[in-house]
Amino acid sequence: MEVKRRFLFAPALAVVLLAGGIKAQVPDRPGTVLFQVTTPDSAHTSYLFGTHHAFGESFLDSLPVVREKLFLCRELIV
Repeated sequence: MEVKRRFLFAPALAVVLLAGGIKAQVPDRPGTVLFQVTTPDSAHTSYLFGTHHAFGESFLDSLPVVREKLFLCRELIV
């Protein structure tokens, strides 16, 4: 029974994560790779940077806002 629960949990988690990613897209910037994550309970702002590894370093260099946020962050998790 434990194996069935794991197989059911993974697709459910994927749906939740994908739905959140779709909702997080900025309407006037479709396809963006930088997502601002905030909560009404905190003044703290986090950023989620979704990368496409096939683009290479020049892709990051072409995104000045992303570079700015990366250099200003206190903590970077890779």
